[in-house]
Amino acid sequence: MGNTTPVSLLAHMMLTKKVSGLKEFSSDARSRRPSLSTPRDVTSTPSFSRCLARFKTAGCSTEDVTRCRLPPEVASADLMAVLSLSVPQLVKTISADEVTIGIVGKYVHLTDSYKSLNEALCHAGTTNNVKVKLKFLDAEDLENGNSDSLQELDGVLVPGGFGERGIEGKIKAIEFARENKIPFYGICLGMQLAVIEFARNVCGMSKANSLEFDPNTPDPVISLMEEQKAIYDKGATMRLGAYQCALEKGSKAYKAYGEKEINERHRHRYEFNNQYEETLSKKGLKIAGKSTKTGLVELVELEDHPWFLACQFHPEFKSSPSSPHPLFVSFVEASVTQSKKRQWQNQRPLPAGSDPLEQKTKKATGASGL
Repeated sequence: MGNTTPVSLLAHMMLTKKVSGLKEFSSDARSRRPSLSTPRDVTSTPSFSRCLARFKTAGCSTEDVTRCRLPPEVASADLMAVLSLSVPQLVKTISADEVTIGIVGKYVHLTDSYKSLNEALCHAGTTNNVKVKLKFLDAEDLENGNSDSLQELDGVLVPGGFGERGIEGKIKAIEFARENKIPFYGICLGMQLAVIEFARNVCGMSKANSLEFDPNTPDPVISLMEEQKAIYDKGATMRLGAYQCALEKGSKAYKAYGEKEINERHRHRYEFNNQYEETLSKKGLKIAGKSTKTGLVELVELEDHPWFLACQFHPEFKSSPSSPHPLFVSFVEASVTQSKKRQWQNQRPLPAGSDPLEQKTKKATGASGL
């Protein structure tokens, strides 16, 4: 950790417990990280006392600072850099806001099934100076029409998966995010379902589907690659590993990455059916990235939405605390904007005469002659 900057050093401390604010390294956390031995208490040093005074002037309590502990391999100079040189950043992080991201899946009762996603979202939260609260939603519950759990979300993420169970619930979550302008992020299967939802509800293809779920669909917007259609034994036939992708200039993906070509990891079998590219594009589904090798669609976006992006690859595999993935960073940033917008809408007063309770009271008062 010799080259660690003050901000990323704080990120390391926070992500160990994945909570906002500065917390002690607990004994169970240390047992899971054998490289970290008993933390060294430096709060009695004169330098710490001087730094504490600066923290108080910046609005931090003594407890905020004194509960900070670092592993022994971090030099005292590094600690002093964190405490004395990064007060504005630390104050902003300690008093961080919170965004709620809904992960809509079918393995939500075992949340470690999405461990890489969970961590990537936390990495992105650190970059955006917010705590990311994860809300796991069972896709099968949404199939029954219960959308109440989607109302308080700042962002919706539909991850990868296999099989038909819960598919329609995920599609309903995507439709909700699209229609209500809530940031949406689809990964692997999540991208395929975003395409299906758009084809059904925007393009009028009511029976559009993936060949994985309906081999007889009249509109297979998600299909097998041509070379796989004649293969009946599907073992070891997925598209695996890293592939290059060319991004469309002006797209959200291009803005997030800041470069024309990217290299991302894959693990899937079904693909966007390029025969439907023109039809879907005319209705507003933007093709934001394609494989440089095969021409297969890798990224889709919506042009008339604040942040609606879905990718065929798995960007969570390349995220780390010191290098959060740019798509996750951009998604959380959009969710922060949505959170502020939702808070503003909840706090603003109703226009005069539009409060139903006020109207009901006036009517009752008038009827009684008071």
